[in-house]
Amino acid sequence: NKPLKFLIRDTLLVMACAFVPIFLFFQASGPVAEMLGTSDFTASAPTQVFTDVPGF
Repeated sequence: NKPLKFLIRDTLLVMACAFVPIFLFFQASGPVAEMLGTSDFTASAPTQVFTDVPGF
């Protein structure tokens, strides 16, 4: 049985280790998306769809 002080300390540490990376990810999602090219920052051509009768 751990004292309540250690349980609260460990709980806060786990919460910080879980929420700080999520917060940093969402803060850096713009620059990360620019680097990966997976955002509205890059212009893309419209998707081409085949709508004719198949020749087979």
